[in-house]
Amino acid sequence: MRGRFLNILWIAGCLAAFGLAAPAADAQTPQRAAPSAPLNPGTSGEIIVTGVSLGETAGSTRLILTLNRRIDHRVFFLNEPMRAVIDLPSVQWRIAGGEVAPSGLVSGLRYGAFDAATGRLVLDLAQPAKLREARFDLAPSGRGQRLVLDFERSTPEAFAQNVQPWSASGVLRAMQANAPQLQTQTPPSPQAQPQPAPPTQFAQTAAPRVAAPVAPTAPTNVAAPAAVASPRPPQVPNAQGGAPARPTGRPMIMLDPGHGGVDPGAIGVSGTHEKEITLAMAREIRRQLEQTGRYRIAMTRDDDVFIRLRDRIALARQQSADLFISIHADSMGSGNTATRGASIYTLSENASDNEAAALAARENRADIIAGVDLTRENRDVTSILIDLAQRETMNRSIVFARHLVSEMGREVLLLPQNPHRFAGFAVLRAPDTPSVLIEMGYLSNAQDELLLNRPHHRTKVAAGILRAIDAYFASNPARRG
Repeated sequence: MRGRFLNILWIAGCLAAFGLAAPAADAQTPQRAAPSAPLNPGTSGEIIVTGVSLGETAGSTRLILTLNRRIDHRVFFLNEPMRAVIDLPSVQWRIAGGEVAPSGLVSGLRYGAFDAATGRLVLDLAQPAKLREARFDLAPSGRGQRLVLDFERSTPEAFAQNVQPWSASGVLRAMQANAPQLQTQTPPSPQAQPQPAPPTQFAQTAAPRVAAPVAPTAPTNVAAPAAVASPRPPQVPNAQGGAPARPTGRPMIMLDPGHGGVDPGAIGVSGTHEKEITLAMAREIRRQLEQTGRYRIAMTRDDDVFIRLRDRIALARQQSADLFISIHADSMGSGNTATRGASIYTLSENASDNEAAALAARENRADIIAGVDLTRENRDVTSILIDLAQRETMNRSIVFARHLVSEMGREVLLLPQNPHRFAGFAVLRAPDTPSVLIEMGYLSNAQDELLLNRPHHRTKVAAGILRAIDAYFASNPARRG
């Protein structure tokens, strides 16, 4: 199969050379904001956020973050859907009091780690908005600082313009002059070498500086045992060089704990976050796989951090994975608390049922949930031809899914009807890595949520997955370059 895949990519290169491949993004599309220097945490020491609140005041919606000290921050806006994003240096979120209720212009709120160096808070906007004021003041208790951000209504046209990169000086001028909209900065040319903005030092009476927005790249923090080589930058297929060569030896299993960081995933009836359950399960699967000595194992994340969907796929290809297992827990919402049981999904553009289609749509929004701008993504030049190579991979995925249904069904409850389902999950699109997505149960069901929080139950689930992996490689040996 590997030779066939490389031949297909060689053909793709020829097509690209003659201008027959998929077109690049429209030349009028604004350029991505240039990366800037990491946010300055200020004085040394741990940064702790102890409070997040929303409220209405004087015609604006006010967001208040309570911290142990002043820090630099960035505020920017994204469209489709409308969001305001606040980036901080790496922080510890120690928020008491449960979920923050929507208010005014904000219809939803979530926070967490975006990557190893960035804490992120994302506001879903009910209507166009702009930042009216940002300031630090002393917390009412006299201990700690409050970052106060006031958002007010904007027009759709002004919001669309505000989504573009802006300069800090432009923000300050607009705020000081109470201008109707924030001034924008002309995007740099591709040849330009942007200079990072200097770190902000807040003074008691100084106007706040809002730094230019960035599009951070999620870290490729592959968590793997010592037998696995240190991760290299992700290698993706290209028409000239092809895919990374597969090493000989034990099969490589890539475990993908779903969600993470700023993206909590589904929230259970008792408040369990999907991101915590998936990471705990992945660690248990890794433990059992390592004990056999038959496999090499890597994980897309081994921490509470956000990883973009396309980066999860790139990590699997970088490690030359022989299997990619994405781990999730479903939710039916408050309207259906009776449905329970595990299920296994493989890739198909045609979903096996309406529920599978809805689940794929929710999971494919993970990058949007975490405040990633998806509006300027280029199409893959070789996407059509990769689809041809992907057919054999999809067949291998189906074989593995059938083993999972058989072996997991001996340990835990599966959905009574169609436990193997098909849907268009973005995370399963690696063209040459057999991939499955396991929904371990429903967090909207109290019994499933309780079981998924129990280590003994996770041990049983992992045992079934291990037997399925053994059965798969007994008849489908790992590919060797």
